[in-house]
Amino acid sequence: MSVSGTETERRDGLLLVGLGRHQELEGLTAVAARLAAAEGVALQGLAGAGNPDAGLADLTAVATGPWLAALPLDPGLPLARGGSCGGSTMTPDARLVAFNSVDHGGTVYVKNTQTGALTQVSPDSGAVPQVTGFFGGALSDDGTKVVFITKPQQVYVGAYRWVNVIPARLMLRDLTTGALVTLPTDNGNVADGEVTAIQFAISPDGQRVAFSSSSSTLVAGDTNGRPDLFVRNLADGTTVLASSTSSGAPAIAGGIYWRPAFVSNTQLAFGTGSNSSLGDRGLYLKDIASGALRLLLRDSEGGSSAVLSGDARLAVFNRIYSGFNTRIVARDLATGVETLVSSSASGTPSNGSATGAVVSRTGSHVAFGSSASNLWTPRPPTGVFQIYVRSLGPSVASLP
Repeated sequence: MSVSGTETERRDGLLLVGLGRHQELEGLTAVAARLAAAEGVALQGLAGAGNPDAGLADLTAVATGPWLAALPLDPGLPLARGGSCGGSTMTPDARLVAFNSVDHGGTVYVKNTQTGALTQVSPDSGAVPQVTGFFGGALSDDGTKVVFITKPQQVYVGAYRWVNVIPARLMLRDLTTGALVTLPTDNGNVADGEVTAIQFAISPDGQRVAFSSSSSTLVAGDTNGRPDLFVRNLADGTTVLASSTSSGAPAIAGGIYWRPAFVSNTQLAFGTGSNSSLGDRGLYLKDIASGALRLLLRDSEGGSSAVLSGDARLAVFNRIYSGFNTRIVARDLATGVETLVSSSASGTPSNGSATGAVVSRTGSHVAFGSSASNLWTPRPPTGVFQIYVRSLGPSVASLP
């Protein structure tokens, strides 16, 4: 996928990243992986051939021109010949971007966008016994640590079921020293539990890692028999239960947790996949220091798709308006005021589905993908997803 001719335009607070405006990119689906406070956005695009590329758009650049640059990799890598990367994250200053390539079963890299240096942070293929590859790449804000998950070998056990031969685990690479460690996320026996989701997070200071595990041996009193959400303190070597009530009781029922994300070094936001003793299904905020748990947004209000700004003030989420089509809405959690994000410069709501929203740390910008044909003039090709970045200024319509 070539982005050398990609153009961008700005109009009244709405910016179009022009992927998909060229014929060779028809059928493109693109989502922003993470907005940075420095007004950069890591983009993950999925071309018609099914091979995603990673690119970096600098939103402070000129309004038109080829300012979306691909991340060129070493010529020998499959990514350089059309792309196959995902799981992108980046530091707030947009200096480092971590991503996953499917070469050799899955390899995690970190790209320095200023120097062009590319670093492989996951072990070489075959270096870890019974592991076929690696996925993800969650970077700490200071760019010193990156966390990723192992992809173990699997065995068929019948009834269309495959199980890992060893537990799926998290590994952490210190980018300053080069040291690589495997985090204690299980007791070594798959039957006793393992990391259960590819969604995990590292705190801004790189001292805590949040993850979901079905292991019952990580903390005392974990007797609910379900996966839980944990936070590992890398400084003192302790692990605490995050999916717990304010009094510290493990969740009863539940067991599905979405998109854990550190809002601060000691505050973790996460979504729940079902009702439980924690409360209704939705978006929660856990204070790791005090243990306090707060429901921010119920699923019925959009909580299952919500993401938070860095100050936990703004929640951005999908809302169904027709059939399976959704629009992007931002809610100020302090005032309750909602803003329609996926709208044209004149405030006309999007007439196609909008999804994949991410919000900048300050809550000033929201990036999303949409197949709408009425957000921009001239109209984008019908049914082709575009990436838009909305500046939440006075031109954005407030919902009644």
